[in-house]
Amino acid sequence: MNLLPAIAGKPLEGQLEDVAPWQSSHWPRVVEYLTWAFVALGVMLRLGRYLLRFPLWGDECFLASNFIDRGFADLLGPLEYNMVAPPLYLWAELASVKAFGYNEWSLRLVAVICSVASLFVFRHLAGRLLSGTPLLLAVGI
Repeated sequence: MNLLPAIAGKPLEGQLEDVAPWQSSHWPRVVEYLTWAFVALGVMLRLGRYLLRFPLWGDECFLASNFIDRGFADLLGPLEYNMVAPPLYLWAELASVKAFGYNEWSLRLVAVICSVASLFVFRHLAGRLLSGTPLLLAVGI
């Protein structure tokens, strides 16, 4: 039994395509827009959390205590409170503290820049390895 209405006495059966959204010719463009929307959402969430200026956690405070009276060369040695971090990260943190003062924003600036950059790096890498729905799911997750 045909449930489609007839137009001018002709059934619509042969005129409509039964195509799933991901099989249409517009789907690659939709995937592109949605993946960049997920990247933008990630950037907004990271920047929003950064701008809320939450208090420092214990491990952040222990690491930050090393920036009070140490120079760049001093950060190559053992850190106080048995903290461990890569030297380039420590130098970037110390440069941020020296440039912008000793506060939550300057202590988290390097981390937020790296986290935002990682979104774009992951989108690029996923785009080279995946396409279509798998790309959208990888970036969305």
